Amino acid sequence: MNLNLQPITLTLSTANGNSTDAIKNYAHIKVHFPAKHTTYSTCTMFLITSQLNGLDAILGADFLMNPNTVQSFNATKLTLIAQPENIVVPVIKKSMSPINYHSFTI
Repeated sequence: MNLNLQPITLTLSTANGNSTDAIKNYAHIKVHFPAKHTTYSTCTMFLITSQLNGLDAILGADFLMNPNTVQSFNATKLTLIAQPENIVVPVIKKSMSPINYHSFTI
């Protein structure tokens, strides 16, 4: 992805305990969301992990919790704050069935 990674030291706390070496880097990434007549773009910080529950991952929940950017989100849509009107980004198409989370091993 050619990300400009910056080293970071954070303690990650999960139900399994604490880890001081799981989070390796962070990156500021510009993300784009298609909308009806435009594309909504914003920058946010993502944490890069190594072997979080056995998988490499990029964590960006801080974006979803930002009250200046996100008005709401649920299983089917993400509503972004924009002018002149908010932008609704579908998470899944109506023709898709919702994910059965019970079928995954966590």
